[in-house]
Amino acid sequence: MISSKLVVSALVFMSLIAGVSTPSAIASVALYDGGASNGEPGGEPAVPAVNPQPDLTPPGYVKGDLLYNDPEVKLGRAAADDLSKQAKFCQDKAIVARVQAIGAKIAAVADTVQVQAGFGNDKVMPYHYTYHVIDSKEVNAFSLPGGSIYIYKGMLDLITSDDELAGVLGHETAHAAHHHVSTLDKEANKMSNSMLLAVLGAIIGRVPPEDIVNLYSGASYGEQGVLNNKFSEHAEEDADHTGMIFMLKAGYNPVGMLTMLERLEQQDMVSPDIDMGFLQDHPLTPDRVAAAKDELAGLGYTVDVATVRAADGSLPVAISSASASTLTVTLSVSKEPIIVLAASNRPELVAAALELDKLLDKNLQLGEIKSVGPELIAREHVLLTVTPADAAAQNPPSTPQDMAAAASTKLRQVLWSQVVTGVDP
Repeated sequence: MISSKLVVSALVFMSLIAGVSTPSAIASVALYDGGASNGEPGGEPAVPAVNPQPDLTPPGYVKGDLLYNDPEVKLGRAAADDLSKQAKFCQDKAIVARVQAIGAKIAAVADTVQVQAGFGNDKVMPYHYTYHVIDSKEVNAFSLPGGSIYIYKGMLDLITSDDELAGVLGHETAHAAHHHVSTLDKEANKMSNSMLLAVLGAIIGRVPPEDIVNLYSGASYGEQGVLNNKFSEHAEEDADHTGMIFMLKAGYNPVGMLTMLERLEQQDMVSPDIDMGFLQDHPLTPDRVAAAKDELAGLGYTVDVATVRAADGSLPVAISSASASTLTVTLSVSKEPIIVLAASNRPELVAAALELDKLLDKNLQLGEIKSVGPELIAREHVLLTVTPADAAAQNPPSTPQDMAAAASTKLRQVLWSQVVTGVDP
């Protein structure tokens, strides 16, 4: 019989070595039977160090709550309590508030809507979901039983829209909502302790493959097959499917799940040295992206450039002025200034911005952008004509031809950056 203390310790251990570990933390949780201090069995409980970067998200459960002593909640609380002492949490209140606000909408759906589980158990439990931000550059996220969801600052830096963030939080919420760890618990007695650690690492802790190999090196080949083919793969498939349903019912564009998966895949290809904790043991194969597209088609969503731009916020077109009394007005794409015109030509620039936005929705290509004399042209449409007044408003003054040529070059550069990196410059 595998004890619940081992499961708790395994959860904490996996979460810690996923990117927030310290030597003392690993030493303390490695003693599975508890009651140890400074690595010596039977000692007094160690006094936890004060976390210099405390968690701004309060715990989800207090004594007296209906589910306080639920087995899954107890497991998650034990792991979350340890993480709260060891991890460095984001101190930016605006970032934490954004994650909590989107998470609250996802949680409201998870607590009331039953989605058929492809893995685990779809029994709806009114968990007190909480959403936490770990201050780490790692591109990662994970969840604990009972509803504690953690996302890393590195993942937030890569995400470009609320819809994509809802996709990540929906995926992680689904792991808890469909009781993936309790499903594992039912199988635990069939496994060795090493195998249990390895499976928990794959599903919950996002442990890199080389660490999993070390953890379950003593497991049988049959057990290793269960890990690779059943628990990890099926749990991730179920979390993708269920997370997309959660985010849709919470009011978010489910295409954000697809763009998030594609961005992670793209980032892994163009930035091989980035710490991709989320990707290291969950490869974003074409099959997984294709499954998301099939899911969207089943929901009635057409995936094209326009729907992708709506979901990931890519290539936003904007008009701005330094002040109400300014003599110039600026057209920007992805916050990059494309051209600055005299304020008197603002109506022409607004019309150009609207036309450019439509063309971007229709997959405007680099080769379709050019300048001819004072005209900026995109897909044979004259977006705008630079006037002598526009040229005179520059500092230093320019010519209409040079301004149109420079705008054409800048617009192509912005589109090229999007093509190469999958994200705005």
